[in-house]
Amino acid sequence: MEEFTPQQKRRLERIAEVIESGPLALAKFIFELEEKIDEAIPDTKSLLAKVRGNDGYTPKIGVDYYTKADKDKFVNEVYSRIVIPVVKNGITPKAGIDYPTKKQISDYIDARLAVMKPEPGYTPQKGFDYFTDEDIRLIALDVLSQIEVPETKIITIEESGSSLIKKINAAPLTDENKIDYGRIKNLPPPVVIHDGGGYGAPLEPVIKAGANISVYKDISGAWVISSTGGGGSNPPSITLSASPSQVKEKGSTVSAVDLEADTVKGSNDITAVEFFRDDVLINSVASPNPLGGTETYTDTVDVTDDTEFTATVSDGVDTITSNTVTYEFVYPFYYGSAAPGTTEANIEALTKLVATKSDKTLTFNPTVQVYKFAYPASYGLLDKIKDDNGFDITDDWTLFVVSVTGLDGNPVDYNLYQFNNLTTQSDFDITFEF
Repeated sequence: MEEFTPQQKRRLERIAEVIESGPLALAKFIFELEEKIDEAIPDTKSLLAKVRGNDGYTPKIGVDYYTKADKDKFVNEVYSRIVIPVVKNGITPKAGIDYPTKKQISDYIDARLAVMKPEPGYTPQKGFDYFTDEDIRLIALDVLSQIEVPETKIITIEESGSSLIKKINAAPLTDENKIDYGRIKNLPPPVVIHDGGGYGAPLEPVIKAGANISVYKDISGAWVISSTGGGGSNPPSITLSASPSQVKEKGSTVSAVDLEADTVKGSNDITAVEFFRDDVLINSVASPNPLGGTETYTDTVDVTDDTEFTATVSDGVDTITSNTVTYEFVYPFYYGSAAPGTTEANIEALTKLVATKSDKTLTFNPTVQVYKFAYPASYGLLDKIKDDNGFDITDDWTLFVVSVTGLDGNPVDYNLYQFNNLTTQSDFDITFEF
């Protein structure tokens, strides 16, 4: 870019002062310029008569009009004055939205400054066909006045986390100094400490030797102690198991359930272990092992329908609930190899499998027989049937719906899939997918 004359530099300095003074000062400056221009420019026809040259004169580049390079100069002049916003509050400013691109500036100037290509014999007129340096400055001001650059502030953090925490803790607990705990990343779960007397209770009895903790006040002024391991209070744990197996055929009865709870001591001795059936207390262990161990109880109430068992362990501070052991009653699957046949008796003659709904891979040993697979129709249709080699053989089976009387005496619709061809196989696995 070429050097500016002293007069031009003074004008640029004046424009810079106006821009720095804010939008109102800039608007006032532009209005004053427009008034001066209106006063200085006479009637268009009179101006044309004064500046129009003689016919036969060919305009000269750089003298009578401006080229694309000149226009680029205008664009660069405007763009150099744009302050690109910085990242703030995690938001990155976008070119063309939060600040103008060079193309946007160029398009704006194009609307005000057309690159003239005059025909021979016509002399361009100043202020109409081409512009002076002062005109360019005014165009630049016009463009700048249309641009709204968001207010930004750069915050640079060069301190360590511990240094920042010390400064935060040293600050008075005023509204402007409060920090929302939920907006701070990677903090461990907080534990609010109190002893019935409200927040601010003494912390010394709670903090144990070797504990790795952080103590601070939350936005309400409450003392908070957050453990990061290496000490502090740990709750006990408990795992429940039961026998016999938990999946039973509908219509059957489980006359006794043996429950076994394995407990692990936490920071405090174990004080209580209890067993529950469907959330109803059925037994409290008289003297549980304070150091943890195995506690047992046999529930002799008949189980004939879906039932849930749980257990709890307590150390006087925390009460922890175990996993849930569920006894589930279902209608069985049937499968096997046999002569073709689709009656209830044909199904009941197959191998019974008491299990919940899931994909099944079963082994067949037909001798000039067909494969059969049956299950409660409420489970829906099969998606695929695959042979021992993983090939989809679904189309080789036919579906029949047969009523079968369950062990509980209720009639149940069954989906019976029967293979279409007699076959002989040994240890042939077939997978049935829902």
